[in-house]
Amino acid sequence: MAAEGAAQSLVEGQGDAKDELKAKLNAPLQQGMQAKKVAEEELEGLNKWTVQEVQAYFAKKGFEEWGKIWEEHDVTGERVILLTPLDIKDLGINSIGDRMGITNEIEKMKTAYRKIMRNEVKQIAYEAFNGSCLGEKISTCCGVFPRDPDKYTLTASRLTIEEYEIPRICGAWKCMCLGGALTTDNIQLDQIRDVDTVVSKKGCWCCAVNKAQVHIAVGAGNDAEHAEARVLTKELFMEDQEGEDFANLIFLTVEEYKSSFRKQIKATRV
Repeated sequence: MAAEGAAQSLVEGQGDAKDELKAKLNAPLQQGMQAKKVAEEELEGLNKWTVQEVQAYFAKKGFEEWGKIWEEHDVTGERVILLTPLDIKDLGINSIGDRMGITNEIEKMKTAYRKIMRNEVKQIAYEAFNGSCLGEKISTCCGVFPRDPDKYTLTASRLTIEEYEIPRICGAWKCMCLGGALTTDNIQLDQIRDVDTVVSKKGCWCCAVNKAQVHIAVGAGNDAEHAEARVLTKELFMEDQEGEDFANLIFLTVEEYKSSFRKQIKATRV
């Protein structure tokens, strides 16, 4: 019995040692993730900062003595991310060490700003009902059994299509016991090759309404930019005018994204 107890204690001791070692190994990773999260929260809304908020940020980082410079030159959050190392020297910051530190902080700001702009939501739209308003009321029993329309989210860097598949009885009653699925398709804007809109009538006679099908040609694979790349077509189903406006916005956002991407590549090569 004593031998069994000793063996069990040894096993428990080894288990505790492994847990302690695992905790020590995970601690730096968790601390790094926490620090990154704090830094992102600290720079939230950077492009809308006032001069006073820029002063407060650099004061917190240990550069309080240069606070008047930001006010003298009217450096807001939108402008601070445009500063270059040469600009920082021209501001009158004489200390080389402080110039290096401020440059480093501004680079962090630029990275945060690019992330903010990439994730900026341009518009959120929803799938239209395939029929008239009367048909939708009948199908949903006047809203008692609401639809689960697909959701289309356009940001400055991607188009996200969320498709809902929930089993229904007689097309109305949700049957959650049979499960369901949410499919998310994230399309990077540089993969979009073309955007077209087709408007057609849905419904019968006086209840007929116009609906828009937005066809998005997407280059598949890592060679999406090449002309010979395989092209897939994604379809969005929306109300007529809303669909046309959304298609135009997608096209303009794609052009802005590709232009910005080319500028980044050019700057990197230089």
